Amino acid sequence: MVDFVESLRSGMNAAQVAEKNKQEISGVFGELNRQLAAGFDGQVLIEFGPMKGFSDASLSPTSIPGNGAIFASNPRKSDKQAAQLAGWHSSVNGYPCVITLADKEISCEDRQALEETLKLMLASPDVGEKIRRLIEPSAALA
Repeated sequence: MVDFVESLRSGMNAAQVAEKNKQEISGVFGELNRQLAAGFDGQVLIEFGPMKGFSDASLSPTSIPGNGAIFASNPRKSDKQAAQLAGWHSSVNGYPCVITLADKEISCEDRQALEETLKLMLASPDVGEKIRRLIEPSAALA
């Protein structure tokens, strides 16, 4: 006979792991933003949300979007302009998550891979230019 109770227990355990993974992903973005706020006088905020537009930064761990994008904004500006930096996809389990950069797609299986990929993203010239335009008024006019 099929053991439905054990199947549900398995699903509930998987849900706990997924929630932990999503909290960890949110924590990585939180640490990223803490460092950027300190290093750039609060002028850079990195968020992820739906592809169609910029969303609020206060995503709860369980609301991490499956498909979307990573955006940068300058919270010190009133215009709320945002620049899309990369594509974003995460599974229902949180990991793997996939970051699509201008020239490659990188699958992140864990926290370390996510951190390294975000580091790579921030070091790319196209992302650097987009963020520079958000924080330097003269760069936006160039």
